[in-house]
Amino acid sequence: MNISMIAQLAEVSTATVSRYLNNGYVSEQKRKRIQAVIEQTGYTPSSSAQTLRTGRNNLIGVIVPKISSESVSRMVDGITEVVNNAGYQVLLANTGNNTEREMEYLKTFRLNNVDGVIFIGTLMTKKHLALMKSYKKPIVLMGQQESDVSCVYFDDYGAAKLATDCLVRCGCQNIVHLGVTLKDKAAGRARRGGYLDTLEANHIAFREELIAECAGFTTQDGSDAMAAFLEKQIPFDGVFCATDTIAFGAIDVLRRAGIQIPEQVKLTAVGNNRMSAIYSPHLTSVSLSHRTGGLEAGAILVDMIQTDKYGRYHATNEGLCSWYEFACEIFRAAGMDVKVTPVHSDEYPAAKAKRPMNSRISKEKLSDNGFERLPAWQDALGRFLKEIEY
Repeated sequence: MNISMIAQLAEVSTATVSRYLNNGYVSEQKRKRIQAVIEQTGYTPSSSAQTLRTGRNNLIGVIVPKISSESVSRMVDGITEVVNNAGYQVLLANTGNNTEREMEYLKTFRLNNVDGVIFIGTLMTKKHLALMKSYKKPIVLMGQQESDVSCVYFDDYGAAKLATDCLVRCGCQNIVHLGVTLKDKAAGRARRGGYLDTLEANHIAFREELIAECAGFTTQDGSDAMAAFLEKQIPFDGVFCATDTIAFGAIDVLRRAGIQIPEQVKLTAVGNNRMSAIYSPHLTSVSLSHRTGGLEAGAILVDMIQTDKYGRYHATNEGLCSWYEFACEIFRAAGMDVKVTPVHSDEYPAAKAKRPMNSRISKEKLSDNGFERLPAWQDALGRFLKEIEY
């Protein structure tokens, strides 16, 4: 008895049986069928036989820029939950934001024949991309969007727009952006783009002097950038920070300068760090669901390891909805009695780009190659609300 026979009896693909045996995602209906066949046949998978057959050593390398970062630790938490449940051990490499060290670990993992690698990247260079493309084993890039590499990334642009729009709706007209280097496409370029486009959409003139670039991502970097900006004595009434840690440094400097938050200056950020809820004053921050991203990256890598049919797939949650229906479901799932008024896109003046009438994505290739479809979007929303501990 082998997994091909189990798959035939359960009327599922061998990839689905493999995911079931490795605690990957399988629909409840198929899970019950596979379990019933295993109980009837008394099948017991052999780990040693699997190693000999597949040539895998059940090791996954995870490269992180800074393990002390809360967003990184959330990603790693999600990654390890999935890959450990699938029978893999994790080799964790902490680079301290050193790009040369990242290259060394990528080479080390390749030489030691790990089954796959998840790389949480920040400053991606041509050398990084060339090395990743040369990998013979599966590799997933997290936190950055690059062509020709399997990626799990976040909506940094959208998060920045939300954070900046919050300041605008509170009446701010002179908004400082404490950002990071544009070499970082996500936290740097995408978040600055969201800030700039929100100003333009609200007819607020861009002023170069309101951009303050931090030397790094630490609280001290945020303090230094905020202090340097205050020395210029430029009037401002709002601050959008690229990250929560930068925001904490900025808040300390503003407080020591006698500037009251939010009475005199309002401040927002991206990350939803747990400290933001207990910091005084509380920090308004946009969550990027880092742990869920880690879960998805881990699941993708496990699937890639267990099949040779990996490549670029469209993978979105199942189901369809309008933005109005999405908003209604958010309030329903959160237990909030809120009346939502639908607004047609033609009535929204800030929308300069023509919106498509139908923006559904085909995911047939997932089914064609034996991959499980993702759960319904309502399920994903429910998990997100749990993650932010609403």
